[in-house]
Amino acid sequence: MKHTLVKLLLTALPLAALLLSAAGCGAGDSGSFAAAPEASAQLQEDSIPAGEAADVERKVVIDVYISMVVGDVSEAVASVTRLVREQNGYIVSSDNDYSPGDERADISFRVPSDSLEASLEVLRRVGERVTSEEWRSTDVTEEFVDLRARIMNLEATEQQLLELFERADKMSDVLEVQREVTNIRGQIERLSGRLNLLRTTTDTSLVTVYMFAANSAVAIGDPGWSPAATANRALRGLAGFGRWFSDVLITLGIFSPVWVPIVGITGLVIMWDQRRQRKNSAADALRQAQQQRPDAEPDAPEGGQATGEGPK
Repeated sequence: MKHTLVKLLLTALPLAALLLSAAGCGAGDSGSFAAAPEASAQLQEDSIPAGEAADVERKVVIDVYISMVVGDVSEAVASVTRLVREQNGYIVSSDNDYSPGDERADISFRVPSDSLEASLEVLRRVGERVTSEEWRSTDVTEEFVDLRARIMNLEATEQQLLELFERADKMSDVLEVQREVTNIRGQIERLSGRLNLLRTTTDTSLVTVYMFAANSAVAIGDPGWSPAATANRALRGLAGFGRWFSDVLITLGIFSPVWVPIVGITGLVIMWDQRRQRKNSAADALRQAQQQRPDAEPDAPEGGQATGEGPK
């Protein structure tokens, strides 16, 4: 009896965790999972407080791209580095070129989102003039709340499995519970990694600054032109095309049971029609040849008789 109960719980708990994770922050009806254990039903009420999605602080990913002309690239790089340090931020990447006549620097850094405006005000004063400034923002509040709710649900399920592990008295039950715990823990780690990434990208803002010397070819030729910005736009366009092409392939693959038979039948019909037309053409040509042959045969004797009567 106890072994049967363990089997039932091992089946119900992962299923409840899967359903709760899929439902995310929309899980609020505790009567939907009557077949799950009592703790799983109570979990839905405890894990996602009512109205949390509406009351939670907005989570927005902000990226800023600035191009500017500077008097001295090395001094500008030092000023940006000092600015990042003063704002408790950190450098993400730096690509500097001090070649005469083509001095430039591309720096990406993160600063706390609360100090973004103050940082940009200081950054704009680093250069002689700002040639372009672009802001991009993505609201990830819904994903953030959903991830947090799913992690809480999975952690509660993991705790129930661990309690079940303590009560298991058969090796087969122990191994089965351990396998389920490992599976749940893997899901928690993956979701936690994504949640931590969202926290980092929303608590801090990414700023990418492209700096060119006033006497560089880029600054003289076109102050608003940035090769790095052009490359970024081209890469974004390529990535967008790749996503679109992948979506087309996936859609065609999923609908292959529909369009493959249609295309196959259409191809067979076209092949049959072409073969029929060739046969009809061959038959018409044969009939025309047969109709012309009897008209040509009577001319031979007349020609021979005319030839024979010639000497007389």
